[in-house]
Amino acid sequence: MTRARLLVLKSEDDGESWQDVAESPDVEGEIYSVNGFRTITQDGLIIGTFTLFPPNFRRPDGSLARPSVQFFRIRVEGQGQ
Repeated sequence: MTRARLLVLKSEDDGESWQDVAESPDVEGEIYSVNGFRTITQDGLIIGTFTLFPPNFRRPDGSLARPSVQFFRIRVEGQGQ
């Protein structure tokens, strides 16, 4: 079973160093094409979408199972409520 999660990192020095900010719960499948709002919401969330391919999405005949678009929100510690 394939499990994946979204991780949030931040840099305050133009990418010289990075700090972990938040992470999502595990999801079953493979994550692709993550997009998100560029700023944290007033209530301390990072929100966005990603494409989720289900576990074993590559079928024996080489075709792919249908992916789904998922929405996410990840609370950033110390932000909002």
